[in-house]
Amino acid sequence: MAKKYGEVDAFIHCAGKSYIGLIQDMKDEEWTSIIDSNLSSCFYFSKALIPEMLKSKGKMLFVSSIWGSCGASCEVAYSASKAGLEGFVKALETSGDRKIKQLQKEIDRIEKDAGE
Repeated sequence: MAKKYGEVDAFIHCAGKSYIGLIQDMKDEEWTSIIDSNLSSCFYFSKALIPEMLKSKGKMLFVSSIWGSCGASCEVAYSASKAGLEGFVKALETSGDRKIKQLQKEIDRIEKDAGE
């Protein structure tokens, strides 16, 4: 990746795809899509970026959600993906080379008018 884009100094993972509704109404594809977007993507990006970021002493920021800690009504997949992200970051922080500082930030909810 560094050959194509140059040195990587920072990475921000801020995925937040959701499905609002009852779990029994959720399609398997919706579950998979949310887990892939919010959780699996941080694995793939981290795996690709960490070797270069160790060289550059880069920083990584993973944006989670309060729903990862307490769960949200009618947002089972989102809550599960954010809880998984929190576990991923904690495990990443305690394993391997600690030269990269992983940060985690919980955000309650960002509401933005689509017209803005």
